[in-house]
Amino acid sequence: MKNFTFDTSDGVIRAATLSKDVEFAGIDARLDGTTCVLENVRALSDHLRTDLLRELYGKLEDRLFDAGAGIVETYALREDIELFEALGFANVAVGSLTEPPRYKMAKNLIFKGCDFLTGADAEAVLIRQPFTANKPKKATLYYGCFGFSDFFINGRAVTEAVMTPPWSNYERRDLSGSAYPIADKMSLSAYYMECDVTDLLTDGANCIAAHVGAGWYGTKHPRTEDMPVWGKIKCAFKLVLSYENSGELVIRSDARTAETKESWIKATRTHAGEIHNTEEYDPEWNLPGRPCGFVPAAAAETPVTFWRKWDFDPDLITGTAEPRLIHELGDRRVYDLGAQHSGRAVVKFLSNTFDDVAVVRYSEEINDDFTLDYDSTGGTRRIQRDVFICSPEADKLELKPVFNWHAGRYIEVSGNAEVVSFEDIHTDLKQAAVFSSSSPELQWLADAYVRTELMNVHGCVPSDCPHRERLGYTGDGQLSCRAVMRFFDSRKMYLKWMRDIADCQDIFNGHVQHTAPFYGGGGGPGGWGGAVCIVPLAYYDVYGDDVLLCEYFDNMRRYIDYMVMRSENGLVVAEEKQGWCLGDWCEPSEPDILPEPFVNTYFLIRCIRDFLRACDITGRTEEKPLAQKRLAEAEAALKATYRGADGSFLGGKNGADAYALDIGLGGDDLLGFLKEKYERLGEFDTGIFGTDILIRVLCRHGMGDLARKLLTSHGKNSFYNMQRHGATTLWEYWNGAHSHCHPMFG
Repeated sequence: MKNFTFDTSDGVIRAATLSKDVEFAGIDARLDGTTCVLENVRALSDHLRTDLLRELYGKLEDRLFDAGAGIVETYALREDIELFEALGFANVAVGSLTEPPRYKMAKNLIFKGCDFLTGADAEAVLIRQPFTANKPKKATLYYGCFGFSDFFINGRAVTEAVMTPPWSNYERRDLSGSAYPIADKMSLSAYYMECDVTDLLTDGANCIAAHVGAGWYGTKHPRTEDMPVWGKIKCAFKLVLSYENSGELVIRSDARTAETKESWIKATRTHAGEIHNTEEYDPEWNLPGRPCGFVPAAAAETPVTFWRKWDFDPDLITGTAEPRLIHELGDRRVYDLGAQHSGRAVVKFLSNTFDDVAVVRYSEEINDDFTLDYDSTGGTRRIQRDVFICSPEADKLELKPVFNWHAGRYIEVSGNAEVVSFEDIHTDLKQAAVFSSSSPELQWLADAYVRTELMNVHGCVPSDCPHRERLGYTGDGQLSCRAVMRFFDSRKMYLKWMRDIADCQDIFNGHVQHTAPFYGGGGGPGGWGGAVCIVPLAYYDVYGDDVLLCEYFDNMRRYIDYMVMRSENGLVVAEEKQGWCLGDWCEPSEPDILPEPFVNTYFLIRCIRDFLRACDITGRTEEKPLAQKRLAEAEAALKATYRGADGSFLGGKNGADAYALDIGLGGDDLLGFLKEKYERLGEFDTGIFGTDILIRVLCRHGMGDLARKLLTSHGKNSFYNMQRHGATTLWEYWNGAHSHCHPMFG
């Protein structure tokens, strides 16, 4: 028998417990506004101790919630992390720089008392919960979902945003089945939406409803590098009704009153597409009083994650494009959008022939016989394809994917259907700058870059391509971040994406994954992981705001610690065992590429330099001596290993001298080598990092004319080579291999 007492003297909510077998005292909960910090949690490792703490904390959390706490935080020692996870706390930061390090863990109580509702083991489900209430003065809906969702009140959508909430690291999952070993312990975040739904409520019978699709959380095919599915899709919500004279009424998701059934969308796969059976579509499924064959919903286990409010730019339908019919033969029609687009085609059946099927496919390129060329979007293994099954009422419907976007220029429809329009979809970034030039090559480059970047931003994640992989590669993202910040008002986007990067950093050793949110993908320790240092400093330089440098200072330091741990004789020589360790990427002279240790040590030096600036900007100058020592060691190692007798690095191949100049390892002689080589060559021989570095170094050292010569070159490794082939977006490779919509060279 356990007896609990709560001492609230001196402004602290203090809890203690005594039992016959175990004496335990010690949670101090300090409440500051709506954030509560737990202190003095004394942990024992035995099972009885954990059960006691769980029971004690549960009672304390109820008290804190009643007192107005919204977020509970603690700073745990490494040996206590699992204990707090058992209480529902999630890791939210790398270890502190103190000894021993402490790990910030947090729990948002936004969905306290709410069931996480789930239904059939399907890729899309319908969930509804009827309730009765008087129309309030104000109504606010909070909802979270593991997957993508559309929420409705009385049949009306609660937001214009699509594919909400945006994806994140969600919750812990077993990564042992992935293509290469992944042992990192990452931080966990999920996003909830807050919507004013006052105008959607009525007096009497009401209904809140959710259409939930797999999204990134539950997508099953295909999966990059065998990334496991997180779990079964689920959602939770809280509807707060405020009345002028009678306080509040809170409606929470409740498995006892909620009902569910499988959606008419039978497959929703992030890379592949959707399958719709329109015979099962009921336009009134989300209205009050329409059970429509629903069965009681089930309550899923409450996920262990930290819920963050989504207050960034949403994904929206940002415009439309007019498809032009360019080929018709039998029941097959091919359309041209005139340029690359990211979004979804709107399709309509021409008649209501029962069980007729319309198949919609997308590609970037087309063959001479008007068949679609899928090579650049992943080949026939990854065709973007939606399937719509006809029903007696289908000819009255405009059909389109709900939880997915596609990308390309050409659309093929087979079956008794036609494309009536195309909806552009991406994160709603507002363009903040325009570029105008008398040079047709430079004008094309700027226009193609803007189109490429917009097509690649979904859920405030800057992706590598909008079709084949769709992942937030940290390498591609850090390369283009300054261009994004200058062309667009992207402040909010980088606040979100830096959280994704930080969530994908191992909390113990500082390793940063190659994609954020993490979903597999190859890369290297420097050009990819270095985003954790490069993006915050770019944000400061462009926007004059140190918010990212302050928030992620420890992440920057931990990343540098990691790179040093992976070094031998001052050079970065490895990343994770049996994993990737790239240097530059997409160099035209493969396999004669720059050595990986050269490139990765360049990034170590660059990131230490960025970190030293961060020390000065944030006032944390106590970290400078160690960073300066590491900088000197890495610079000496790079020069000793790769600088030749004439002073050139690696003979200047693939922009190597530009790398050295960019981090201050050369003078006028090296500038002379660089100028002579590229005036003679007249085109690029560089990969994604080398191209960025080369142009930057030339401009910084007064050689803008030479930079212009390269940017407008008509050589085989040039932007003009893309332009002359009719491209409207930037290619992944200089020679046109693979994706034709990659922003990294931009």
